[in-house]
Amino acid sequence: MRVVSIPRMELTVAVLAAGLTEYIRRELLMEVKSVPLWTYSIIVLRFIRETSNEIGMSVVNRLSSIHDLSNPDYWWYVDTKSNPADLTYQGMYQKG
Repeated sequence: MRVVSIPRMELTVAVLAAGLTEYIRRELLMEVKSVPLWTYSIIVLRFIRETSNEIGMSVVNRLSSIHDLSNPDYWWYVDTKSNPADLTYQGMYQKG
């Protein structure tokens, strides 16, 4: 069985996010000019925003898909403490 690195999986998720976002934009009955996309991976954000000659072909293909489906300027980083998707892992406590 082949081991897949975490950054490669995170990049695959970014491709899915870009594809789903574009699909939803096409299906809406209104014009949507821009949609912010968020990643919790600084590595993925750097791949999306910067080009490098030192990456493998599979990464190049994924980045090409992301760039075809979304604008790299609309990708943002969210840290774990600010990511609402991570609340279930961190545990939620009621204030008061």
